[in-house]
Amino acid sequence: MGKNLKKSLLFVSLIACSFISCSPYSEIKAPVPPTKSISPTPTISREEAAFNEAVILINSAPYSKSQLIKQLGYAGFSEEESLSAVESLDIDWYRQAHRKAQSIASIMTFTPEKLTEQLELEGFTHDEAFSAAVVYGVERPDPAVEKAKEYLEVMAFSRKGLIDQLEYEGFSTEDATHGADSCGANWNIQAEKKARSYMDIMTFSKEGLIEQLEYEGFTHSEAAYGASLVLP
Repeated sequence: MGKNLKKSLLFVSLIACSFISCSPYSEIKAPVPPTKSISPTPTISREEAAFNEAVILINSAPYSKSQLIKQLGYAGFSEEESLSAVESLDIDWYRQAHRKAQSIASIMTFTPEKLTEQLELEGFTHDEAFSAAVVYGVERPDPAVEKAKEYLEVMAFSRKGLIDQLEYEGFSTEDATHGADSCGANWNIQAEKKARSYMDIMTFSKEGLIEQLEYEGFTHSEAAYGASLVLP
């Protein structure tokens, strides 16, 4: 009886173990995929990184040599790394100055002198700056010259009369003289015009007309030229 009981218990245990090992609820491990070897990311030296950064910067905007070196410094590169990178570039700095001048001229107007100064502030050499400024700078009209031209469009003046008028307008004697001498007036023609304007409103003899023109500031030769065309 005891032996039969032991056999029965052993049989039950074997059946239980068999059931547990085959149970659908037992843990099933997923197959492990084979590991792939990952190549390490190639690294570049700081000098190469500085050079690459310099190329990116110079392609995005115009820089002078000194400004590009500073910009690389702002990006975290040492002065030596920045200088080495910039000197390794094949760059025409005159062309960079022209690019910068064109960029500045697109948003504001500078005379060649002021544009040269501005480009020098940007780090360009005087020669680089000047070569660009003479192309993109704009000469502003001289106010005394412009005012002199305005007067001559309205009436005739002698050189002396025009200088006096410009001084009356507030210009210095130097500026007024420059305005009269640079306005492109032909004083003989001005004497003729003035002579005709007088003859339109009153009568003169030739000698009297010459005297009147001289009173207006014309030289004797200019007055005689103008009078001779009106009163041959």
